[in-house]
Amino acid sequence: EFGVARERVSVLEPGLVLPPPRTRRARQPGDPFRLLSVGSLVPRKDHPTLLAALADLRDTRITLDIAGSADLDPAHASRVRAEIDRLGLSQQVRLHGALPKAALDALYAEADAFALTTLYEGYGMAFVEAMAHALPVIATGAGAVRDTVPTAAGLLCEAGDAAAIGSAIRQLADDPRRTETMAKAARAHAQGLPGWQDQARRLAALIAEIGR
Repeated sequence: EFGVARERVSVLEPGLVLPPPRTRRARQPGDPFRLLSVGSLVPRKDHPTLLAALADLRDTRITLDIAGSADLDPAHASRVRAEIDRLGLSQQVRLHGALPKAALDALYAEADAFALTTLYEGYGMAFVEAMAHALPVIATGAGAVRDTVPTAAGLLCEAGDAAAIGSAIRQLADDPRRTETMAKAARAHAQGLPGWQDQARRLAALIAEIGR
């Protein structure tokens, strides 16, 4: 698109600050299955498809926490709120808005799985952070999503496919052993990703090469 040869382009993904390992809560019979989604309430994140998937399951044991700013597109955020009411999900879905790190970390600690039904991601930092917190991922989207989330750690669906997303949620909610296996794979994958110091060294080496 910009007339630059591919071999002249270098990409440095964001570094990851790996959180300390967490002790996952043991789900007891009757406990809800808690989904977490992190992303601003903007059209690209496609929260309505996630809400539709949850509504189709008709399972009040499955809850959804959505953390993300409602200020970037207030009109769309209002439509998301209206959709929650229209689908009868007000008792299952909580909108938290943008959260400070400590509050967001608390949601990660309480969650059983992570879901983001985005349409497109250039990298997918939200998926990486979820895996770092040892959460199995339900992901959609074009772009780099399928390169970011390995199949051992996530269930990948086509964007906009509420039925497939609902099926993925059901698979994890009904199979604690599989959820735990994928959680361990997610954390292991995140442990192998570069941190900011690694990426800083790579950037310095790239600048030095350009200087030569």
